[in-house]
Formats: sequence, C-alpha cells, structure tokens
Amino acid sequence: GFLFFCLFGKAVSSHGTARLAGLGGARGRVAHSCLDGVGLGQGFQAGQELGVSLAVAVLLHKLADGVSVVGIMLGTNHNAKEATATLVVTAIAPLLGALAQSAIVLPASVLALMLGGFSGMFLYLGGSRLLPEARRETSSIAVPILSVTGVGFAYLAHAVSH
Repeated sequence: GFLFFCLFGKAVSSHGTARLAGLGGARGRVAHSCLDGVGLGQGFQAGQELGVSLAVAVLLHKLADGVSVVGIMLGTNHNAKEATATLVVTAIAPLLGALAQSAIVLPASVLALMLGGFSGMFLYLGGSRLLPEARRETSSIAVPILSVTGVGFAYLAHAVSH
C-alpha cells in the first residue's frame, strides 16, 4: 500500500493534478470506512465480545477519519462543499459495509491484502503530507508531543482491547 501510494503520488505530482490525488486519497478513506463496517459486522458474527471491541475501536477512530478526509480534500484544492459531501459519504460507509458483509463473504487473504493497502495509504499520507505540513506551519514542540501521544493512545487502546 505504501509503495503504491508513494509511486502514485509521484506520478500525479509530476502531472500537477493534486485534486486528482486528493480525490483518490479521499476515496481510499471512504473504502477504508466501508471495510470498518465489514470488519465490525464480521466481528459481531464471531461473537458479541469481539464485536463490541471492534465497535469501540471503529468509533474511536471515526473522528480521525473525518478530519483526515476533510484535510485531504481541502489540502488538494477541493472546496468546502466537496469536502462536506465526502465527509458525509465517509460517515455512511461503515453502515453500508456492515450491511454488505452479511451478503458478501471475502476470504481472509483478500481482507488482509485490503487492510495492508489501506494501512500503506495511511502511512504514506501521514508521513509524506500531514506530518511535514504540521512541522512546516510551526516549530512548536506540541507537534512531536502530540504525535507521540497519539501513538501512545493507539498502543493503549490496543493493549486494553487484548
């Protein structure tokens, strides 16, 4: 996932179409949100405890997904109306994924590849766009502190869920 988006980003940047790259990134976030719903539905089918754990994890990161998709859209020259529309679609996508999972069964190997692709996209956007932009805007110590705090929070959420 990371390598694909790195190469895709370079190819798109060389053609000067940041809007296209932003739309692709936002579509990736929507697809990721839909897969959150698929995972959530599968989790509840496997058992209530797993389903509840996944529900908490999905709810905790939906805010970040919303901020991310709006940031991607606005950061790539899309207007507020386009960003809002994409935000609404991102919010609805987990519900659609949860409904779809009852009708479509994906093999674990396909789900693993998809998760890897979305994780790579997230790492690429974070490492190549979001963190450098945050560092460029300010020299405040808050950026690295908040970054480390976010990683710590993610680790804590993982530790509590296991």
